[in-house]
Amino acid sequence: AAVPVASLGQLLAAAGSVNRRLPEMYGFTVTPLNRRLGAYFHLDSGVIVTEVNLASAVASQLRVGDALMSIDSHPVAQLADLAPLVTSGDSAVHAAVRRRGTSTSTIRLAHPPASATRRDELDIAVGAEESSRGIRITSVRHGSPAEAAGLVAGDRLVRVGNRPVRNESDARRLLLSMSAAPTFVVFEHGGIQHGILIGQ
Repeated sequence: AAVPVASLGQLLAAAGSVNRRLPEMYGFTVTPLNRRLGAYFHLDSGVIVTEVNLASAVASQLRVGDALMSIDSHPVAQLADLAPLVTSGDSAVHAAVRRRGTSTSTIRLAHPPASATRRDELDIAVGAEESSRGIRITSVRHGSPAEAAGLVAGDRLVRVGNRPVRNESDARRLLLSMSAAPTFVVFEHGGIQHGILIGQ
C-alpha cells in the first residue's frame, strides 16, 4: 500500500531529527538496514551502528556493527523508530542490541542533562582548518575548566578521549558529546603534546 504524503513527510522529518541529534546527544550514528547489510548481518530488521564516539560514556556501550533492534520493546525498522531516543527528555530508554555472533542484550541509554554538557563549560573556540596534527584553538573562556587545565589560544586540540580532532566539525562533535564523566584531552603547546583529564 502507498504511504500517504503527510505520513511520508513525518517519517522523513523524524529520520532527519534522529540523524542530526543522535551524535550530539549520545555519541553514535546509525544507518538503516538495506539488503546487503541485512544479508551480511543476517538480519531482517533493526538499524546498524556505523560510528561510535569513544569519549561518550553512553556510546561506549556500543560497537560499530551492532544492530539496534528495539527501543523500550518497540521494534526498530527504520530511523524514525529511534525518535524516542531524541524526544525522551531526561528519561532513559532501554535498547535491545544484537552483536554479530552473540545473542541480543539490553542496554540503558540516557543522555546527559544540559548541565552536564561540556561545550559551554569548556568554551573552546577553534579555527576553520583541517590537519592531522590537530586543530588550532583560537580562544578559551576565562574561568573555564579548559583554562584551568592549561589550554590557551594558539594551542592545538589533538584528541578528545580516543578520537583524533582533524577539523572544526570533529572538534564540535566531540566536545558536544563529552559525557558527565571526566574526559582525557590531548593538546599541543609549544611543540609538546600534553594530556589532561578534564571534568569532575
